[in-house]
Amino acid sequence: MMRGSIFVLLCVMACLLLGMHQVRAQNKSVDEPLVRPIPSYGGDEIVDSRPDLKKVIAEGMALVNREPKKALQIVQDALGEQPLDALPEGDAVHFLVIQSLAQSRLGMNEEALKAARTAHEIFMASDLERPSPLQAQLLIASARASEYLGDMASALSQFYTAWAVFRDLEDSLGMANAHASGAGIYHEIGQIDNALSNYQMALSRAEEADDDFMRARIMINMAYAYLENGDPERALVLLDDVKPIVVRLDNPLIDVYHLENLAEASFYLGDMDQARAFFVQSRAMAEDLGIGSLLSNIAFFMAQIEHQAGNIDAAFAEAEKGLVQAQKNDEPSRMRDLHGFLADLFEEKGQFESALFHLKQSRKFHDEIRSTEVEQLGKVLEAQMDLERKEQQIALLKRDQEINELQVQRESIWRNIALSGALMLLTIILGLTILLRAMSKSRKEAEDRSRGLLVVQAELERANQTKSNILAMTSHEVRTPLNGIMGMAQVLQRTAQSPEQIRLIETIMTSSEMLLVILNDILDMSKIEAGRLDMRADPVLVSGLMEGVEDLWRPKAEEKGLALKAQLAPSLQRALIVCDGGRVRQILSNLLSNAIKFSSTGAIYLRAETDDEILGRSAIVFSVKDNGIGIPAGHGKDLFEPFTQLESGATRKYGGTGLGLSICKKLVDLMDGQIGYESEPGKGTRFWFAIPLISDANQPDDAAESAPQPRAQAGPTESARSQQAPETGLFEGDAGESDKKRILIAEDNPTNQIVIREMLRGQGYALDFAENGAIALEKLKAMPFDLVLMDVNMPVMNGVEAVAEIRRLEKQAGAPPLPVIAITADAFEEDRARLLANGMDDYISKPIDRLSMLDMLRAIFAAHGAKEKGEVKTAIG
Repeated sequence: MMRGSIFVLLCVMACLLLGMHQVRAQNKSVDEPLVRPIPSYGGDEIVDSRPDLKKVIAEGMALVNREPKKALQIVQDALGEQPLDALPEGDAVHFLVIQSLAQSRLGMNEEALKAARTAHEIFMASDLERPSPLQAQLLIASARASEYLGDMASALSQFYTAWAVFRDLEDSLGMANAHASGAGIYHEIGQIDNALSNYQMALSRAEEADDDFMRARIMINMAYAYLENGDPERALVLLDDVKPIVVRLDNPLIDVYHLENLAEASFYLGDMDQARAFFVQSRAMAEDLGIGSLLSNIAFFMAQIEHQAGNIDAAFAEAEKGLVQAQKNDEPSRMRDLHGFLADLFEEKGQFESALFHLKQSRKFHDEIRSTEVEQLGKVLEAQMDLERKEQQIALLKRDQEINELQVQRESIWRNIALSGALMLLTIILGLTILLRAMSKSRKEAEDRSRGLLVVQAELERANQTKSNILAMTSHEVRTPLNGIMGMAQVLQRTAQSPEQIRLIETIMTSSEMLLVILNDILDMSKIEAGRLDMRADPVLVSGLMEGVEDLWRPKAEEKGLALKAQLAPSLQRALIVCDGGRVRQILSNLLSNAIKFSSTGAIYLRAETDDEILGRSAIVFSVKDNGIGIPAGHGKDLFEPFTQLESGATRKYGGTGLGLSICKKLVDLMDGQIGYESEPGKGTRFWFAIPLISDANQPDDAAESAPQPRAQAGPTESARSQQAPETGLFEGDAGESDKKRILIAEDNPTNQIVIREMLRGQGYALDFAENGAIALEKLKAMPFDLVLMDVNMPVMNGVEAVAEIRRLEKQAGAPPLPVIAITADAFEEDRARLLANGMDDYISKPIDRLSMLDMLRAIFAAHGAKEKGEVKTAIG
């Protein structure tokens, strides 16, 4: 996942293995070979430096990776002229870092660690910049000295910290150095495969930085790893590949390690003459550079070569020379190996007393090395805990960064929203869209990062509840003013005279209905995300469902010059199935809306048929085919994801929130179905969805006549609806005032009162108004009414409380129930169910559709008129 986390995990694995491999880890040669690459920083990165010292520091930093002996001499000469505490803090740290790195190269490990610690104390007490290349250099110097002294746990922690600094600086060369350092840790504890893997990562970073010096050092280290892994052939190939870079660099330090590795490869391949020649050359170069660890290593191999050649005396001489050098370097592992080799030589010569002495010495060093394992194990565990803490800190920082990025993204989107129409409504709705997207993404990421954490789970639940509360509140607050806009537009539409007035009113209606669709989509998505959407299982007549959807969308298609053709399979002509008919109509309406939106000519086909293959069982397949723009190849893989559009151009040209198809997909999933599409760019698209075919077991022969029909829905536009049915009032004509149906309208919003009054004007009803539930009760007690339109949210006494009192008074007086229709801006299904359960006869959702309201009034008056024939209507109290 995160690069930091990956590196930490690798380091922790290394820590766990250190206790088992401390013999190698504690005594590995100081520069064997180049297992700690260090980037070379130029003078531009020298901070807080005096002009007369800046050149000296730059020269020393350039030489530390070429000729460490000269680099150390430069530092010592500079510090000899003036005390360390007289230098600027930046210069003092630079000098000490160069000194520590050079001393590590030369095997002066105790001195190197002391210099690194002094530099660290000065740096921490200063105001020098953090993070900075100097800080990383200081960490690497400390880590290198700790490693060469056998404190692998401290070295590991310091290398990781240095890597984090390079990461913050976005320094590819520094990260290459850190990866190579991690590889060196694995190399030294015998994990060659892990070492090679880290060397590969380091080489990739070096390629990014285009640095020949780092490439050469890493490739030479990889070659040595192959030698350690028993693969001299592959090592030799790698050494031949790096040779042009080595020649181009002309770096003595690189040259000597390259040559020494060539010697070892030749030795393992059995070419002793070639190995001898390479070892002789590399010995001369190592002596000039003062690299003692290489000298002891070369002596050990030369002793073996002389022994194989039968030159026993020469072998003795090389082994004793190597032993002296190893003692000088304080290399227990090399001394162990050389004492063991000398014991074998003396045994061959029959000098058993000398052989026994060297054997005991070899055993002594072996035991000393083993005795440090328990102590090192404790340090390793401590380092592991420290690394785990660092990992947690990185995870927290990453989370904060992601949250900040989400915040920046949200603010950027808000700044770029184009305000049009009702500015307040668009701002609220688009804000909710952005909030849903951000919360959906945040929830998914939080669950991935923190699965199983009860605290995070509780926070997410609270956030989800807050979102639902915001949506419920916004639904009510948006629908109330939208009711005024749409209602007055419908009223104006009836009285419009000129074509220009009709066009402007239709524009208002279209824009308002688009806002309503967006609002409904957001609420549906919220319910689905919260798991609060329940699917119904009612008997539905397929032919009636198809006819209803066709009638609903034909006017909209004809407005664009499109033909809408419905095709029903013969086997479904009289079929009565069990499903959530409302949700099926919603899916078909979404697909038809898209087909009409993206088509300009031709026909749109709505089809229902049966299928036994898609779901692996009997299914009914609905499809919508158009001749529109089609979907380009490669653009459809995220088509059913929330807030997804084909392209930004399509968003600007065709509009929409990108929620429609996502809602369709989720609804089909809830019905245990499948949804898909086939498309050819420029020729059109066919969307289909299949749901299980469940027939009603009690289906009568006259299913077509007896099946429940869907409640009328608002069509695409009021103008289209007005073409389908004439607006004739139920009691218009010669009826007198006493014959009119009396309707009491309980509504506190003056705008909504005007809207309802104008919608019912000319329909033959006598209207009266009440500003709250309490006033409505007083009027109902004073005179009889035939029906009440009751707003749910009102001051003093709300609609639910008022209906409860009405039903109580009716029961007390033995009066027949008065029809009460709720007017509500609450759009959640559970809100509507609650109203019906509390005594309402039906409900009208804001914004009110005029024709739907008139249809409902006619139906209720017709039903109650049949029940109450012959009765005299009286007041309730």
